[in-house]
Amino acid sequence: MRYRLTMFVRILLIGTVGLMGCSPSGGGRVGTSGEPSSADGTGSADQIGDTVTGDATTGDTGAADTSTTGDSGQVDDTGTGADTEAGGDSGTDAGEDPTTTGGGGCDSCPDGTACVDGAGCCTCAPAECSDGIDNAMAGMAGLVNSSFQSAVDQGDLNFIINLSATQKLLTAFTAVPIDPECLAEIDCGWALIDDGFNADCDPRVVFDEVTIEGDTITAVGADLIPLPLPAADGLTLELAIFEPRFMGTITQGGLSGVLAGAISKATLADAIDALPEDALPIPKDALKDLLETLVQVDMDVLGENGKPGKDGVLESVSVGLVIEALPGLIQGYATGDDALCLEPKLPDGKAYRVHSFKIGGSGQPGQGLDVDQICY
Repeated sequence: MRYRLTMFVRILLIGTVGLMGCSPSGGGRVGTSGEPSSADGTGSADQIGDTVTGDATTGDTGAADTSTTGDSGQVDDTGTGADTEAGGDSGTDAGEDPTTTGGGGCDSCPDGTACVDGAGCCTCAPAECSDGIDNAMAGMAGLVNSSFQSAVDQGDLNFIINLSATQKLLTAFTAVPIDPECLAEIDCGWALIDDGFNADCDPRVVFDEVTIEGDTITAVGADLIPLPLPAADGLTLELAIFEPRFMGTITQGGLSGVLAGAISKATLADAIDALPEDALPIPKDALKDLLETLVQVDMDVLGENGKPGKDGVLESVSVGLVIEALPGLIQGYATGDDALCLEPKLPDGKAYRVHSFKIGGSGQPGQGLDVDQICY
């Protein structure tokens, strides 16, 4: 979602600083496959254990392996005279597709990948991830999630998601409550904040490729979605989520799911530099060192020119933001003195106010998404 975030850097950074004694409410908003030698079956022994005849296409077709070592893989041969060693072959037999071993599964995956059924070994982060889930920002979850939720509970952080099933369009805005006492209830009223619209009065946060199947929704945006962030002393910081994706579930009681993508690590450092020095309890360099330790890049989403693209260099951090939202009502528009759009058209569809918002705690299902979708 192209959120205007009082969110990511503001609460990410303030939450991190809050851990060291700064109140989050103070200040501004800030396989190898197969056998290693030539195809067996010519009468010569390979290096791992076939001594008479060996693997051909669909398994050993000659005499059984007699070597004490046996083949080093894990995929058992099934042909006539199959291996008698307990482990069987561990590589992919000749003729098998290495990316779909076992009908799309995996027998083992190298470090930095996890087995995704039907796809093979897919890259993921952090190292303990599963199902190809990317969420390298998980290291920050324990530091900042309480600050995220506090801002939501107090009504300082109000994200409105609007879903038009007929137009297959998902948009998102920040908002202020019509009634400050109605925040976490069904059908509270909300006035959309002006910076959710551009000069043409179109929403800035747009997923225009939406698929709804039953109660499951999948949404994809552009190459990036902007995250304008008001900070202290009227300063506005703007981040972006690159290659954004949203996957969730719709029920009568609301909407839940994961917003995922990548955030440039350099942008996070720039955001720290833009904060007033007197708003931090420790020097900026120390704070940046903390982020350097906790957050490791795992995504290549920018080209050499700094624009969306690929240059073979990892420069961004995958992130999974877990949300839960209740049905709400869009009932107005809050215009500031510097509004780009003075008369926006309020969106059609069903609105939801996010009442639970956090960084996924690990690279596991439900905590992030397979963002890069690189499988072997």
